[in-house]
Amino acid sequence: MVGHDEFKNWGSNLPDEFLLCRDIGHTWRPFRATINGDSTYSRVMRCGRCSAEREQTLSHFGAILSGHYKYAEGYLAPKGSSYVSSGQRDSLRLESITRLLGRDTIDHGEA
Repeated sequence: MVGHDEFKNWGSNLPDEFLLCRDIGHTWRPFRATINGDSTYSRVMRCGRCSAEREQTLSHFGAILSGHYKYAEGYLAPKGSSYVSSGQRDSLRLESITRLLGRDTIDHGEA
């Protein structure tokens, strides 16, 4: 199990775009869609901030059948973190807000 200090150190070294996605969520945008041979569809959405990809398989009626995510190197929590607890999420939120203190704006290349 990852200790509090190790997790906090990992969070303090995250790039801004990773930290913001972990704090306030991804900015999903349509990226790619295909029709599969079994009459299902695959769609991929990409985050405009961190480039994570969310792929879903949909039925011919539009129901989500399955999905998975692909993340950039360094986005995932350290090995031994089974999930991000509410306390760990709180520490990421504080890291995110303290980086904004004293800045007039933050730019991540989004329009």
